[in-house]
Amino acid sequence: MTTEMSAACPNCAAPLVADERYPSWCPGCEWGVDPSPPKPPRGRVNRWIRKVGDRTMASVHERLCRAEVSRPSRDVAWVLTYVLAAGVHAVTVAVAVLGIWLCLTGRLVLVPLGLLALAIVVLLRPRLGKLDPEVELLDRDEAPQLYALCDAVADAIGARHIDQIGLDPDFNAYYTVVGIRQRRTMVLGAPLWTVLDRQGRVALLGHELGHGANGDNRQGVFVGGALRALVRWYELVRPGRDSAFAARGNPFAMVAGLLLLIPQAVIGGALYCVIVAFGLALLRVGQRAEYLADAMAVRAGGRSAARSLLETFLVTDTLLRAGRLVPRNAPAGESYAAIVAHAAELPATEKDRLFRRGRMRRHRVDSSHPPTAMRLDHAASRPDEPARVVLDAGRAAAIDAELAVPLARLERRFRDLVREYEV
Repeated sequence: MTTEMSAACPNCAAPLVADERYPSWCPGCEWGVDPSPPKPPRGRVNRWIRKVGDRTMASVHERLCRAEVSRPSRDVAWVLTYVLAAGVHAVTVAVAVLGIWLCLTGRLVLVPLGLLALAIVVLLRPRLGKLDPEVELLDRDEAPQLYALCDAVADAIGARHIDQIGLDPDFNAYYTVVGIRQRRTMVLGAPLWTVLDRQGRVALLGHELGHGANGDNRQGVFVGGALRALVRWYELVRPGRDSAFAARGNPFAMVAGLLLLIPQAVIGGALYCVIVAFGLALLRVGQRAEYLADAMAVRAGGRSAARSLLETFLVTDTLLRAGRLVPRNAPAGESYAAIVAHAAELPATEKDRLFRRGRMRRHRVDSSHPPTAMRLDHAASRPDEPARVVLDAGRAAAIDAELAVPLARLERRFRDLVREYEV
């Protein structure tokens, strides 16, 4: 069905864009662009955090659109992340030393306290990182063409070669380091990989591999592990219904909870302030790292491919709705075919509405990323250099053949997962 102009905008009387498959809206005043806008954050503190975060994102975006992107600089925010991380690890070490000392004093009454301190240290220790159980790892023998493409992209952008590649059923992709050996790992979401065109896939690889070359300290054990430990400390001591000491119907636990309420509130409040400071410092560092990864996506796949990749995230909701309509018992490949077909058939006017809605909502892939609209503006500001890696039809077909079996295995999990999305 073709889109046509009909009716008048109740706000400015201009003709509306009308298509029975999608919401009607006004291109002039943008009435109806977002029929169900999200609610603003509740609470004065949350609104303040949102305001400071928005100001930080705007500052980083403006600076990087005017200047060439380089490795994240060691500015005040970068130093602050390491100072805060060092403080968190120092507390963990201090608690461990205290626990050992209490156990070795020889006083039987202090041993349980020492064991409790050591148990807390084990619970809150920095994690080396691990993959979600749903990730299916592919070794180089199983997918040689995909690894060869990744190696070519890594060489083109000056990144180190990936150690392992995984697939999962989510509409996303990410780079991480896992295990004692800190293996560099890239996880590609099966539906996202399927819906992208050839150069869009190159841009995706360029972005994810770029995180391994841009000095992104969020992925490391020292900074990332410290933030995760800090959050676990807060979850352990914060007061509230889900507090470790909250228990209804148990008088002893209730008395203990009342006695500990003030210490919990004080310590929990202090930890929350540190978490906010840590998060805001990491926000500035992380925003720069994401923009640098986007610049590497442009370098690897070309500017139009990088923009196409980012635009895909702005239409994710409508693609997932198309996937949700596929029955669980449909033939293999139907879910992927549905989202690919829907992406191809999406009218330009509906894409325009979704792009505008994304800009209004300050849509982000997740909380660690800059708003997608800002990332599009940044990509548009980069020089339109030719793609350093071109994925031809022959190699693309070979990669599709390598991934056919694991993608088919993940499709059923994607069908279950897409029904859980709030779209």
